[in-house]
Amino acid sequence: MDDPDASSGGTNPDVLLTADGHDWAIAVKTVHGVPSQTIFENVTGTARQIERVGRDGLIFVKLKNRIDCTALIPSDAVYGSPSHAVRALSGSVDQIIQKLRTEIVDAGWLEAFSGQKARPIVTFMSQTVVSAMIRVQNPMFVPIKAFRPLPVPPCPPNEMEGIDAEAWACCANRTTSFNGIPCPLRPPKHRE
Repeated sequence: MDDPDASSGGTNPDVLLTADGHDWAIAVKTVHGVPSQTIFENVTGTARQIERVGRDGLIFVKLKNRIDCTALIPSDAVYGSPSHAVRALSGSVDQIIQKLRTEIVDAGWLEAFSGQKARPIVTFMSQTVVSAMIRVQNPMFVPIKAFRPLPVPPCPPNEMEGIDAEAWACCANRTTSFNGIPCPLRPPKHRE
């Protein structure tokens, strides 16, 4: 792990690793604004950060304080199970992703990822604590997390190769997952 400020002056992503003989850069950004343009600017800056280290990379966006947690409280104030709460949190993250897909045109995403080392899936993360039933007894406060992918076309989908093509096909065809990550949204038709 590389401290993004102290050890490299902020030029390296958060994690540099080698897995199965392949070097990877992982960058995690915490967004502090809700507007789609703000989130998009964070993603494009992160893609440039990955490019500077010359490794293929993955982008994660932490939606700290971007989810309306009060909206996640069910009417009876207790979820029937933690999995129900995770589905609700995932739905809130999906709303942010859908807004991004609507407000940022494909050309912007294509420009941000064209020729970049950053892979064309941005993973959004969120977490909170909810009251949920554990077994049949009293409810307990439990931490929940949601990870939701946003497939990003780095080039027209018919020109993709390898892992990029597999990831895009997964999300475009609404298959259940790619490398264990569920694909929540169908990519929009390409707009000029």
